[in-house]
Amino acid sequence: MEGIAVGTLILILLWGSASLVFAIITAMLASIRHRFAFGWFIVGLILGPLAIIFVLMCGHKYICPYCRQPVDPIARICPSCQKELIPAK
Repeated sequence: MEGIAVGTLILILLWGSASLVFAIITAMLASIRHRFAFGWFIVGLILGPLAIIFVLMCGHKYICPYCRQPVDPIARICPSCQKELIPAK
């Protein structure tokens, strides 16, 4: 009886630590892509490796070099500061 309880405890600890690792990786990738890292951390806790795939499928948010606000990748003028954006090469 105790062997089953110990085995179950080890399985739960392994699952929890793996889930935490996936959540941290997901949050880091989201932060690099200028996404809300804490929200993606929670998604990583729930979905595990699927969250990493989802965050990689999301495109980058482009940042205005003048006001540092996210802009649409095809925008030519920043909606926040109204400055002309340099097209990406």
